[in-house]
Amino acid sequence: MRKQTEEFDTVTISPTMARYFEVLEREINEIYKIARKARSLGFDPEPEPEIPQAEDLAARVEKLIGPAGVAEVIRKLEKELPREELAFKIAEMIVDGTFGEYDDRQAAEQAVRTSLAIITEGIAAAAPLEGITHVDIKKNFDGTSYLSLYFAGPIRSAGGTAAALAVLTGDFVRRRLYLDAYKPTDEEVERFVEEVDLYSTDVAHLQ
Repeated sequence: MRKQTEEFDTVTISPTMARYFEVLEREINEIYKIARKARSLGFDPEPEPEIPQAEDLAARVEKLIGPAGVAEVIRKLEKELPREELAFKIAEMIVDGTFGEYDDRQAAEQAVRTSLAIITEGIAAAAPLEGITHVDIKKNFDGTSYLSLYFAGPIRSAGGTAAALAVLTGDFVRRRLYLDAYKPTDEEVERFVEEVDLYSTDVAHLQ
């Protein structure tokens, strides 16, 4: 939830609403205190509650997927850029080493996951965490390298637009890393066409 103090800074609210936010914050802090005490007994797989408290989009993204230090940059840039442009800018900064040194594959994966978390506002947590299983750099048949994104079912929680933007972000990252595009063979193209046609006629039309 957003901290009460930030709410006061950004909007004008009635005394009744202010008390409501105070109660929410007080009660949720108490619930987290109880949860931490319960986890300290050692009966759960994780010693801390898995869902961290975050006061805004920037904090949600950093606590959810990282990298460390990205929250402060997001807070600064979101005043100047729309959400989609902000996601691409952060991806660019990750690849360029602003938040630490990564190898190309690690930089690509961190950039795509963080961008997706920004696009989904850190709310659809399953999408950047589990919707992208991993990112790899593979070889085309001619020896050039390309970026490969692997998706799983939870990506659906991001929605179609955000999932498509994750692919677009991947292509943007590929270009920043000076990787080539994927080059399918003729056999792969023909198989793809055949499978789409079979699915359309035998399974579900227009899916």
